[in-house]
Amino acid sequence: MVTPQSNKQIESILAQAEQLAQKLDWSGAANKCREAVTIAPENVAALDKLGWYLSRAKQYGEAIKAYEKLSGLEPNMAKWFYMVGYQYYDQQQWKNAITWFDQALSRYENYLKVLYRKGYAHTKLNENEAAIDSLQKCINVWKNLNDQDKEKEKNTYSDACFQLGKLYLSAGLSIKAESILAEATKFDPQDGYKLYEYGKALLKNQKPEEALTQLQKADKIEHGKDFIIASIAQALIDLSRFDEAEKALARIPEKYRKEYVWRAVGKVKLAQGKSKEAIDAINTGIRLDSKNHNAYFQLGLAYIADNNYPQAYNALLRAIDIRKSVYNLDFLEAKQKLDEVQENARNNNIDLTSPPTKSVEAPMGVITKYNNERGFGFIKRNNGEPDLFFHVSCVQNSDKIQVGRGVNFTVEDSPKGKRANSITFIDNI
Repeated sequence: MVTPQSNKQIESILAQAEQLAQKLDWSGAANKCREAVTIAPENVAALDKLGWYLSRAKQYGEAIKAYEKLSGLEPNMAKWFYMVGYQYYDQQQWKNAITWFDQALSRYENYLKVLYRKGYAHTKLNENEAAIDSLQKCINVWKNLNDQDKEKEKNTYSDACFQLGKLYLSAGLSIKAESILAEATKFDPQDGYKLYEYGKALLKNQKPEEALTQLQKADKIEHGKDFIIASIAQALIDLSRFDEAEKALARIPEKYRKEYVWRAVGKVKLAQGKSKEAIDAINTGIRLDSKNHNAYFQLGLAYIADNNYPQAYNALLRAIDIRKSVYNLDFLEAKQKLDEVQENARNNNIDLTSPPTKSVEAPMGVITKYNNERGFGFIKRNNGEPDLFFHVSCVQNSDKIQVGRGVNFTVEDSPKGKRANSITFIDNI
């Protein structure tokens, strides 16, 4: 039986726990709460504090037990079911989290934070329809709050808009994405990632000037992020400011460039009328990531500009196939270009089924020398230009370096002259 004296003792212990929590000593605070629970095993305040401090200490198993006990003591209280789900959520155990979130929502359907976190969990499981449904409900709940509560929950609203906007973008619904991402940035204007996604939506909707403004804001907050720089370059390309786009991309060293950066370089080269350089740049990106439909689409455009219709045909087919297999979506722009290529081929008696001997994955050179102890070697280039020095740190799968192996690479300047970088092997040599 809990007496008035023991209640005072519990209050004193919980106060001590709070003092430890203020010092971020979560384990110490949890230990204090255990003392209180020992005195009164069904004290709701003590169990709540115990669960929370255990959660902050990442002692999730014990935290779950505390909140499960609370859900038994107060089965109509949505908070306890949410807090069990939150332990799984924090561990990225999305399915378990959703199960408990659903139980919380069955008790309080307008639970804002639960609707948001349930939506986010669904996105991590690629359950996009369920994610959209939960996030839209979260947004609608916020809109019906009074002004005071809206201000209190504005970050949750902004986060829900952000996640929903990203889902719309991935589904090709850029108009809807633009409006919802504008809301996300309105209520959280210092989040560089939200500004970036908003800028992407504006780019998709052919508003490069507005997109550039948002992307430059994002770049100031998240300075040097290559995906933001690549989008800035795209906005500058759309504005026909090609030299500025080239300068923007030059901020990213070649050895750190990912596929989408090389694709952006290719776009700039193509816009400058340098189709062969565009092809080289895009192919460099494809060697880093051969599963991106946009890369093959851009490659197709570059081959069209180079009057190489068989290769354009193959690249566009690959773009369509990847988009269909990965996203189950049609690629209408690529199909339109493919129709143009086929029409041109018919008019000019070009056989699209017999592409040139040189394939997209043809090697750019061969390793001729390698010093394993010192970690450097040389590559003979197939275009007849001088051999290139390379260092082991610039080779993907460096344990497979072998004289005679065909390789692809980029070329960069060094204090001692040009050298190879981003080196990958061609297995069919």
